[in-house]
Amino acid sequence: MEAEKLFDEHLSRRRLIKGAVGVAGIAVLSSGGLGMLSKAEAKGGSTEKWPWPYTKLDPKKTA
Repeated sequence: MEAEKLFDEHLSRRRLIKGAVGVAGIAVLSSGGLGMLSKAEAKGGSTEKWPWPYTKLDPKKTA
C-alpha cells in the first residue's frame, strides 16, 4: 500500500533534481571522494631532482 501511494504522488522537477543530486553525491563519496580528504605525501627519497636533465629546445628544429 505504501508503494502505491508513493507512485500516485506528483513528482515535481525540484524534487527530482534534489533526489538526483543526492544520489550523485552519495555515489561520489562512496567511489573514492573520501580519499580526497586525506593528504598524500612522498615518503623519503630525493624529490628535488628530475630523472632527466633540462635542455633548452630550438624553436626552429622543433617546429
